[in-house]
Amino acid sequence: MTLLREDVHQMFWMTEMDVCDDLMVVPRSQFVFVEVSRIREGLYGKTFRRMLCLFHLKTQGENLAAAVSSKNEQDVSNALRNLHFQ
Repeated sequence: MTLLREDVHQMFWMTEMDVCDDLMVVPRSQFVFVEVSRIREGLYGKTFRRMLCLFHLKTQGENLAAAVSSKNEQDVSNALRNLHFQ
């Protein structure tokens, strides 16, 4: 079993307090079939890749903010080292 997003344009996220709303639990084979169909239909095009970059940048920003607020020099250094711009 695995998780599948109902809407391809909704980002997947899961924290200790929150999880995205449009997840379904499906057999792994169904997940693969749906993902292959989405690729063939072109749903993972330029718009999706741009949304993925923005989501990644937001996550990195949150990690950096948490490191700065912890006032731990090593955490800040690691967060800055992991910061990637695409």
